[in-house]
Amino acid sequence: PDSGRNSGRRKGGRCAADRPVGFRLVETPAETDVGQKRRSDFELNRKAILAAADETFAELGVAASIATVAARAGVGAATVYRHFSNREALVAAVFDRRVAAYASAIETAQLAADPATAFRDSIHAIVDLQTRDRSFREMFGGRETIPAENAEFIRFSQAILGIFRNARAGGVLREDVLDEDVF
Repeated sequence: PDSGRNSGRRKGGRCAADRPVGFRLVETPAETDVGQKRRSDFELNRKAILAAADETFAELGVAASIATVAARAGVGAATVYRHFSNREALVAAVFDRRVAAYASAIETAQLAADPATAFRDSIHAIVDLQTRDRSFREMFGGRETIPAENAEFIRFSQAILGIFRNARAGGVLREDVLDEDVF
């Protein structure tokens, strides 16, 4: 019978006294020992969290709560924080996914043989992604800096600039439309 006092157990979990002596909880991947196996669901949870955050931020913006992301991923908020130390780290990971998606869409559109078609399809791809994602502009505009070594952002930047360079080279855009006009 419950005496009304807290038994020391978390709802659905084990308390510290239940852990074997010498057992250490690992809170972040950086704390794992080299060669130590992660739980089998570690990567599955990470993928689910990123997919849920991607969807949630696109729908609600980056101000959406971590609790909402966690619920949509089917995990607890603590699991989100085990994978991402804070909201900014989660937003940065989603930003990388987004710029990769934009780069892929642009690269695909640029495969068209006709420069005018490639330009039009590239712009349509960008607009299509923007209309389904209310948070990309927030993420992009809210970043004071982007690390120079961010491979996905470099790929994205090159794809964006490639649209205009290819259009100028193909006679679709005037020569006086400069890269600086875009970025």
